[in-house]
Amino acid sequence: NWRDGRIKLLLTWRALQLRRELADGFSDGDYLPLESVGRHADRLVTFARAVGKKRVLVVVPRFVTELVETGTWPLGKEVWEDSAILLPQEWGGRWNDCLSGGTLRGKEVLPLADLFTELPVALLYQSG
Repeated sequence: NWRDGRIKLLLTWRALQLRRELADGFSDGDYLPLESVGRHADRLVTFARAVGKKRVLVVVPRFVTELVETGTWPLGKEVWEDSAILLPQEWGGRWNDCLSGGTLRGKEVLPLADLFTELPVALLYQSG
């Protein structure tokens, strides 16, 4: 339930777990802002931390109140349309979703409609 703060606690807990598991990626990894494309590309904060084949990808939407009705989360293709994140070519393959526990496959492009299916924030990783 997002209204009582449990979702914020879950996000913080999972992010800290990931930071412990991929400590060198957070402490020594390169900070890489990533490019977004599509109709809502300007509504994102997207970056990665990477060291070797360990990568963490953070995607957070911004200014979404114009996209959805009050009390509705910005999820799915109806909201994000053709918007996507561009990845370096060598970053293709399977991404693990730290928040849902699921996986996502991407090549050079990760569509936001695929990222934002359950939550309007994404924390993905590849661990080698």
